[in-house]
Amino acid sequence: MNAWETEDPGYSEDKFYTFAKDNQGHSTQINTRFADYIVATIAEIVQSKEIPEYATAQDFIRDSVYHRIHWVSKNRCRKLSRLLPIMASIQESERQIEEVKKLNDMVEKIKKGCEVLYNVPDFAALKEFIDRQKEHVEEVREPYQSKALKILNEYEQRVKEEGK
Repeated sequence: MNAWETEDPGYSEDKFYTFAKDNQGHSTQINTRFADYIVATIAEIVQSKEIPEYATAQDFIRDSVYHRIHWVSKNRCRKLSRLLPIMASIQESERQIEEVKKLNDMVEKIKKGCEVLYNVPDFAALKEFIDRQKEHVEEVREPYQSKALKILNEYEQRVKEEGK
C-alpha cells in the first residue's frame, strides 16, 4: 500500500480501524488541535460506549483518518496516484542523464589531459597519466569505458612511437 492508496483487500466502510501501529509495529505521534465542538462530539461518542471499538478519542480519530484517506485516495487523488510512478520514472531519467553527462565529461577530461601532456611534451607525465586513468576506467560502464580506453591507447601508442 503506497502513501496515497488504502487498497486493503479487507477494507470495509463498516469496519473500525483503531490500530495505532502498522504490521511492523511502527507508528508516529501527531499532535493536532480541533474545534471545541468536535472534541465534545468525539467525547460524547466515546463516553456513550455505543461503539465499543471507540474506547478512546484517539481510536475515533484513527478510524476517521483511515476512512478519509481511503475515500480521498479512491475519489480525489486518482490522478496523483497515477502520477507518482511517472514522477519516479522522470527522476530516474534525470539521474541517468546526469550520470551520462558526468561520464562524457570524464572522457573529455581524459582526452584534454592527454592532449596537454602530449603537446608540452612531457611523455613521462603522460605515461603516468595514462596508467592512472586506465586503472580508474576499468570501473566505468560501456560505451564510456571503450571511448576512454581508445583515447588512452592512442596516446600510449604515440608515446611509444616518439620514444623510438
